[in-house]
Amino acid sequence: MAPGGATVVAHSALHPRACAKPITSFGAWNPVNMLNCLGWITHPQANDWLLTPRMETPGDCLPLRVPRAGSNATAFVDVRLREPVAVNAITIEHLPRRVAFHFGTAPRDIDVQGWLSAQGAFANAKKTEKQSSSLSSWLSSLFTSSMNRAAEDAAEPASGRIALGSFSYERSGRAVQTFSVSRPRVVDHVRLSVINAQSQDATYACLYRLRVHGKQTSALADLD
Repeated sequence: MAPGGATVVAHSALHPRACAKPITSFGAWNPVNMLNCLGWITHPQANDWLLTPRMETPGDCLPLRVPRAGSNATAFVDVRLREPVAVNAITIEHLPRRVAFHFGTAPRDIDVQGWLSAQGAFANAKKTEKQSSSLSSWLSSLFTSSMNRAAEDAAEPASGRIALGSFSYERSGRAVQTFSVSRPRVVDHVRLSVINAQSQDATYACLYRLRVHGKQTSALADLD
C-alpha cells in the first residue's frame, strides 16, 4: 500500500521494543523516540512495518500496545489511502506459527472503521520525513506532526467513523487472512483497532502487514 501512496497518519502507544533502535544521535531513549512510542508522533518506520511489501522478519512489525482489560484505551492504527476507495475487504498478515517468536502476540479480535475526509479525492505526493538530531528540527517536527494530526481529526465527518466490520484473526488459519466487508463503503481513511491479542498475557499485538482492498472511485458518497 505504501508504494501506492497510502501512509500511516496515526497510531496508539507502541510497545517499548519499538524504541530500541535509535533514530537520532541522541540514542535510543531520546525525546523523539519516547513520543513515537506514546503515539503522540507517528513512528518513522510505521509505513515500512505495516504497508510496505517485503520479506517479513520475526519481530519486524508495528507493535501496538494492548490495553489492559477494563481500560478505556484502544490499540489502533490509522491509514490514509491515496484516494477514496469502496472498501470490500481487509487483509491482515502475521508470520506463520512455525517461524514466529511468539504467536501469542498476533492480533485476535479486530475492528475496522473508515471515514471520508472533507477533501475527498486527493493526490498524495510521497513525503519522506527525516528525523533530525537538532532540537529546533525536533520541535518543528513535533509541531508539524501535531498540526497534521489535528487536521486529520478535523477531516472526519460529523457523524463519526463508518463501521466496516469486526473480524477475528484465526490462530489455526493461514498467516495471511482476508476478511470481506459485507457492505462496501467509500472512504479514504481506515482505522484498524486491535481489541486483544491471541494470548491473554500478551502486552502488545504485532501487525506485520495491512492491506485494504476495494474499487477505486472518485465519488464522494457511499455506495448504496
